[in-house]
Amino acid sequence: MLKHSNFLVIIFCIICLFACVTKAHLKPPPLTKEYIKTEFVEYSIQAGAFQSFKNADAYSRKLDKYVDAFSFKDKDGFFKVRFGNFSSKKVALKRARQLKSDNIIDAYFLVVPEKYDNDHIRALKIREQIVKEAENYIGVPYSWGGNSSVTGFDCSGFTLSVFRKSGIMLPRTSKQQFKTGVFVPRKNLQKGDLVFFKKMGRKVSHVGIYIGNQRFIHSPGKGKTVCYQFLNSSYYKKHYAGARTFL
Repeated sequence: MLKHSNFLVIIFCIICLFACVTKAHLKPPPLTKEYIKTEFVEYSIQAGAFQSFKNADAYSRKLDKYVDAFSFKDKDGFFKVRFGNFSSKKVALKRARQLKSDNIIDAYFLVVPEKYDNDHIRALKIREQIVKEAENYIGVPYSWGGNSSVTGFDCSGFTLSVFRKSGIMLPRTSKQQFKTGVFVPRKNLQKGDLVFFKKMGRKVSHVGIYIGNQRFIHSPGKGKTVCYQFLNSSYYKKHYAGARTFL
């Protein structure tokens, strides 16, 4: 009788364990320490505007030795250089004055948070801004390790550049970006979310920006350019790894 009871206890434990494991697989990943809170751009400094991308890029690289700088083509056609993500106007201007005093930068001006429209109340507007910015780069060539609208992007360099221009900071690689933000089920995808892919049996290796209607924009690979793609195409449906939202 005792042996029979022990056997039933063992069977019960196995059933409970199986149920827990199955249930865990059905749930989205928990927000553990590996998930990084979305970081919005606060105050930054614009330190240059150039007609030539080559000059803007060279200036950005020079500033990179001292601050986190990047260059981009603005709506007016000029290539501009910005740097930093400062917590307050005072801190931003103090750093800019110091760099000017050291003859590292010349003229500059403060870029305030409102410039990026990163207020949570205007999240939908930001999503539209992300999509519009992404579409501006259609046709830019793929470049491994690239994050330039002129010389080219790799997949994560593309998403990083689009989001930063829209006021959201992302880490550099697709693997790091996958660990950022909040898990979102595929059925709940919204414009401006990131969609991730992986090769069979491998970790996340590719990322794109969802734009609605089962489409996304990405920088696909060597010899190709930034383009539109469908989530439900045979290849990307097979290799889909998940999505993250930042708004």
